[in-house]
Amino acid sequence: MIPVYYLKPPPQEIIDVLRSKIDPRINLLAGDGEPVPAQTMILIAGRPQRDHLLSAPDLHTLIIPWSGLPDVTRELMLDFPSIHVHNLHHNAVPVAESVLALLLAAAKHIVPLDQALRRGDWRPRYRPSQALLLRNK
Repeated sequence: MIPVYYLKPPPQEIIDVLRSKIDPRINLLAGDGEPVPAQTMILIAGRPQRDHLLSAPDLHTLIIPWSGLPDVTRELMLDFPSIHVHNLHHNAVPVAESVLALLLAAAKHIVPLDQALRRGDWRPRYRPSQALLLRNK
């Protein structure tokens, strides 16, 4: 088993991603601000404290459970060059889907057309379309 410590109790989707992408033998230990157990090899924390990193001598990986690395964490990790830092990006698919939805809404003027229709204004329907065609763009 690979001991992994998550500072806060994680959602099940994070556990599933860890086991599928890192190792199915992961033994997830969850705490709520408690000290990091000494046997921890992987720590999941957005903003770990120095004592979290020092209390686990076998720690080799820090996973930030979102995209990006906070400046304070980046500065702290400069003092621990042997610990690998990764982003989990468990929200990548929902973000990508939202981006596509917003792109289409903007290109097709969905919001202004919807607002006009809700006001009872059907005039935009009979005007030349200002919508962008995304094909070959």
